[in-house]
Formats: sequence, C-alpha cells, structure tokens
Amino acid sequence: LENAEFKVINAEGKTVIEKLVSNEAGEVTATELAPGTYQFVETKAPTGYVLNTDPVEFTIEAEQAAMPKVVNAGELANYKGSAVLTKVDADGKVLENAEFKVINAEGKTVIEKLVSNEAGEVIASELAPGTYQFVETKAPTGYVLNTDIVEFTIEAEQAAMPKVVNAGELANYKASAVLTKVDVDGKVLENAEFKVINAEGKTVIEKLVSNE
Repeated sequence: LENAEFKVINAEGKTVIEKLVSNEAGEVTATELAPGTYQFVETKAPTGYVLNTDPVEFTIEAEQAAMPKVVNAGELANYKGSAVLTKVDADGKVLENAEFKVINAEGKTVIEKLVSNEAGEVIASELAPGTYQFVETKAPTGYVLNTDIVEFTIEAEQAAMPKVVNAGELANYKASAVLTKVDVDGKVLENAEFKVINAEGKTVIEKLVSNE
C-alpha cells in the first residue's frame, strides 16, 4: 500500500520523525536514527482503508561492524471494514433470501444485491471508513418489504483488524386485513364465517369467524 503516513517515536514517546509516507513498494523508511528503541505509528491510512493504531517497535543497535544494516521492522496491515445485519420475522426467526443494497453518506450505492444467508445474515465487506445504510430491495417470499433504513458506521481508526460492525436486526412481517360484518342497519354481526382466497382462486385461510 502506497501513501500511508507514519511518524517515528522514541522510547520516551517523543516524536523524532514526522510524515513518513509509504512508497510504491509499500516501504516506509526512517533514516538518521541514533541507537535506541523506536516505534512506527501510523497517522494516516491509505485512501479507503482503516487506520491501524497498533505501533510497530524496532531497535537500532548501539554497535555494529562497519555500516549498519537497515532494520526490518516487519509489516503493518491496513484493512477495510465489514458490517452484518440479521434478518428476522416478527417472532425472531431468521429469514433467508432477503436482498439488500448498501448506500454511502452521499446516497450512492456502493454494494448491490447482498442476500441474507441461512443464518439470516447480510454481510457487507470491503468498506472504507464512513457512514452507510442497509436498504432492503427484495423481501423473502411471503413477506412484506421493510423500507426502514438501518444505518451503521465504519470507524476511521482501530487497532489491528477491525471488528465486524453489528448493524442489529431488521424484521419482515406478513400482512393482515380486517373486514367488518354488518346488517342493513349497520349493526355489527358476530359468528359469520369466511375464507380468504388469493388471485388464483386458491383458499389460503379457512374458517375465519367474525368476533363481537
């Protein structure tokens, strides 16, 4: 990764070098260091990545034969963020095959067609820091589309690998309808029996009885 920015601090926590930028090879090079223990600290992540606040320690030895070797301080990884939303029904049972998109703070779609899995989870990954929304685009078969928007945030900085953000739950519901039975004078009538048929003429509910 290019264009990550670092500073170098010494054992007393004092900044001895500022604004070191990783090159095309991803290398951050600190020169002119006296013997001692130091830390690389990332101050700005590459665009689209989460700042990794884990410091990387290294030591410049007090004595070496001839020209000192360049100390290899190892690697520091940057990550993108992830979030998970769980789809449930009114009873809390998880729902598979709900479809979502993810939009950013500007209202632009950044991920399309995320589908809830067997565990009801909708997982959005490879997200840069920022605020986003899960938007349901297709409900599971037999359920009503839930147009509630679920907002979540990928933090700009975290130590090492970011945790998956839990965006909570979004429920899908089935619908209800009510019919009122009356006589010619508008008086309500109890104990009338009904069935409900769908557009194909198939009976979907039997023996519905009017109440008081």
